[in-house]
Amino acid sequence: MDMEESDVIEVPLASREGEEERVLAWREAELERAGFSGRDAFELAIRPDIDLHSAIDLIRRGCPPATACRILI
Repeated sequence: MDMEESDVIEVPLASREGEEERVLAWREAELERAGFSGRDAFELAIRPDIDLHSAIDLIRRGCPPATACRILI
């Protein structure tokens, strides 16, 4: 199926940036809720290569948050 120029939907840059900020804020909040300090949560949240679920799972398994942060980073 060929796409024509009229079929392309452009998303304004500001909208994409807003979405990235919302995702970052959500990741940071989830990490803090799991037990990471604000600073560690931010450091982990800004790293897209760090899986959020793996980070939280370490805490759930009893790993101290500071140790989990060192393992992940």
